Amino acid sequence: MRMPRDSWVLIAFSSLRRLTDLFIGSFLVAYIMHLAANTVVSVSAFRLLEYIGLMGACFFIAHFCKMYNKVFVFGLHLVVYVVLMGMLVYLGDNVLERLFMIGALYGLAEALYAFPFDLMTFEKVGPNEMARFISIKSAWRNSVRIIAPTVLGIFITLGSFVDMAKVMLVIVCLEFGLLFFLGRSRHRNPTPIDYRGFAKRVVRFPIVRKMFFAEGLRGLADVMDTTITMYTIYIFYTDLNLGMFTTLFAICTIVVSSVYSHFSHRRLFNFITHLCVLVLLLGVGVFVALPGQMTFLMYNFAYATTMHVLSHICDAIMFNVGQSRVVGREYKYEYISLREIALCVGRCVGFVMLMYIGIFGGPELLRWSLLIMCAAQIWAAQISVAISNNLHAR
Repeated sequence: MRMPRDSWVLIAFSSLRRLTDLFIGSFLVAYIMHLAANTVVSVSAFRLLEYIGLMGACFFIAHFCKMYNKVFVFGLHLVVYVVLMGMLVYLGDNVLERLFMIGALYGLAEALYAFPFDLMTFEKVGPNEMARFISIKSAWRNSVRIIAPTVLGIFITLGSFVDMAKVMLVIVCLEFGLLFFLGRSRHRNPTPIDYRGFAKRVVRFPIVRKMFFAEGLRGLADVMDTTITMYTIYIFYTDLNLGMFTTLFAICTIVVSSVYSHFSHRRLFNFITHLCVLVLLLGVGVFVALPGQMTFLMYNFAYATTMHVLSHICDAIMFNVGQSRVVGREYKYEYISLREIALCVGRCVGFVMLMYIGIFGGPELLRWSLLIMCAAQIWAAQISVAISNNLHAR
C-alpha cells in the first residue's frame, strides 16, 4: 500500500533534521569539547539548557498547534534554526560565551519541530501503517547518517566548524521550499488546551500514566547519544574519526531497521524486545568491565543494532496509545505535549547525572552511566510492550 505524499514530505523533513541533529548534537558537542576546560560539565550544561528550553516551549506551542494551522507553526522551527546557525557563524571560537543562549534556542527549535511533527503524524498516518512509517523514516534518517558524518568530519577537519555552519545555514534556508509540498492541517480546534481535563483522563486510565513513565525513562536513555559522542572524542580524538565511526554504525542501524520493517507486527514485539535486551546487555557489560577501543566499538555495534529497534517499538506503541480511545481525539494535543515534557524530564535527569560525574568524578566514570541509561531503555521497552498487549486486549 502506497503512503500519501504528506507522509513522504514528513519523512524528508525528518531526514534533513537528522543532518542538523548530527551537526549540533555531535559536531557542536565535539567543538565545545575542544574549547572547554571541563568538557563533561560544559557539554552537559549545554544539553540541559536545550531540554529546559524545549520543555518550557511545549506548553505554549501546544496551544498554537491546537488553535491554528500546524504547518505554519511547524515552519517556525526553520526560522529559529536560521537564527541559531547565524549565531554559530558569528560567534566562532567564542561560542562558549553564549552557550546557554544557543542551548535554549536549540531547545525552542526542537519544540517547534517535534510537537507539530508528531501531531501531523497522528493525522496523516493510520494506525495500521504506523510501524511501517516509523521504519521507513528511520531507514531514510540513517541513510543520511551514513554519508553525512564522514562528509562533516572531513569538511571540519580540512576547513573549520564555522565553514560547516555556513553550509548548514544554506541547507536550512532551502528547507523552506519543502513546506509548500506539505498539505494544510485538517484538524483545528477553537478550544484552548485543557490540561486539567486531560489530568482526569490520566487518573482514569493507568495506561497513560505508565506511558508517560516509560517516556521519561526513554528520555534518560537518550542521553546515551551525547555520552557516546564524548567517549568517541576521548578515545579517537578527531572530528574525522567521529564522523567515520558514526557512518560505520549508521550502516549497521539501517540494515537492522530494514530487517525490522519486515517483522514489525505487534505480535513479535515481545520476542524482538527480549532479543535486543540480550545483545545490549552483552555489549555494555563487556565495555564497562573491560574499557578500551575494541570493547567500545563492540558496545557501539550493540547500541546501533538494538537501541534503535527498541526505540521504534516504543514510538509505534506511543502513537497507537495516542490514537486510541484511552486518550481520545479531544486530548491528543495535551497527550503529545506532556509526552514531550516527560521525555525532557528524563533527559534533564540524565544530564544532571553527567554534570555530577564531570564535577566529582571525571571522564573515566562516564562508562558507568551507560549502565543506568541502558537499564532505563530496557525498562521503558518492557513497559511499552506490556501497554501494547493491554491496549489490544481491551
